[in-house]
Amino acid sequence: MAHKLAWGSNFSIDDLVVNQKDDIYQDFPFLKLKEDGLNMTPIGELHSPNENTVRGTTGFIKQKQQAIKGSIKKGWDRTSYPIPFLNLKNNKTIFDRRHTHSACQELETEFGNIGEVPTAEYERIYPKIGGIINSFSDESIAMMASMWGNVYGPIADDTKDHQFENTIVRILKNESKRLDIDVHTLFSVDVAQLLFKYMGGLDRYQDPRTITRIPNNAVAALTSSKTAKGINTVNTHQSYVDNFICDSDDWKPTNTEDENTIYRQYNISKNAYHQRDVVNRLIDTLCLTESKHEEGKPIKKLKVLLWNEKQATKAEDIVLSREVFVEELNKSWYLRRDNILDEIPDNLLDLKDNFRKKLNDFNVEIWCMKQLESENLHELIFDKGEWPTED
Repeated sequence: MAHKLAWGSNFSIDDLVVNQKDDIYQDFPFLKLKEDGLNMTPIGELHSPNENTVRGTTGFIKQKQQAIKGSIKKGWDRTSYPIPFLNLKNNKTIFDRRHTHSACQELETEFGNIGEVPTAEYERIYPKIGGIINSFSDESIAMMASMWGNVYGPIADDTKDHQFENTIVRILKNESKRLDIDVHTLFSVDVAQLLFKYMGGLDRYQDPRTITRIPNNAVAALTSSKTAKGINTVNTHQSYVDNFICDSDDWKPTNTEDENTIYRQYNISKNAYHQRDVVNRLIDTLCLTESKHEEGKPIKKLKVLLWNEKQATKAEDIVLSREVFVEELNKSWYLRRDNILDEIPDNLLDLKDNFRKKLNDFNVEIWCMKQLESENLHELIFDKGEWPTED
């Protein structure tokens, strides 16, 4: 175990055995560590965003926070890099180590001996290679830096596909509200690929299909029922779907399975009552698959293909049907899950939090058939993490 700098011992930043050379953001092109940016900062001066945007969740991951709290209870690991922050709207806003910060706050409340924590202050820079990203807000840059920190931090595998996708989507939605720019220019694969690159995506993944898929998925998620009108539609009949599956090495007919994967195909529409039946069947399959799997063996993946035949000639209705599907899926899962967990007494809060299973915790992929001329077959970003959903 590394030596701990005990809380209440008045240790300084000079007692750490890390310095500017250990800065994992030194190659991140849009921020730089300020001169004399490594300091001790009062815990109460640090501001943490209300949501874990890059993880696609609100609040904190309880298990992770409790583990960190246990590890720092007796002091700060002198080999641990300080908590990074950026000054946003006169707030010292941290963009990584949120769980560490929260654990420190809890310990300060319980024992009152922390006071200050090691911090690293960064400032915005505008590189020549920045392109359109140079016009993005500091808040967007902080989200990018958070992903970068996850990729180049101690556990790179901690960064998941959907976290890249969610972050790209959130950044571009935010920038569309503040920049005077055509959304079709902003919501493009080129811009999404640029964000993906500068969040460390090209180092996180080596598989060319993944590197292509993540930006494409994000752009597809940005096409809303309000912006899709006028886009030409394709693959409007069941025969097109059947031919696609027949010609694909990655898909099999619906209601079939192989050693590792269960395949389902669902015909969706913009009508919520129809979607509820689809969603219930999907959740039933997920739960039954987990309950029947043999201990010691991996749970089979459920691979779902969605397509809309009923409104196949209207792009806005195709996209609307996907939006309704996501809405009904989150409503059905989280409303029931939380209703059950609410019966657990508050004195068993840790137990309750351990059972807050998310949709992304299931071994499932949900894909949308290419039905718009402007899109490709893409994986759906479906987990909102809560109900009611934020968006």
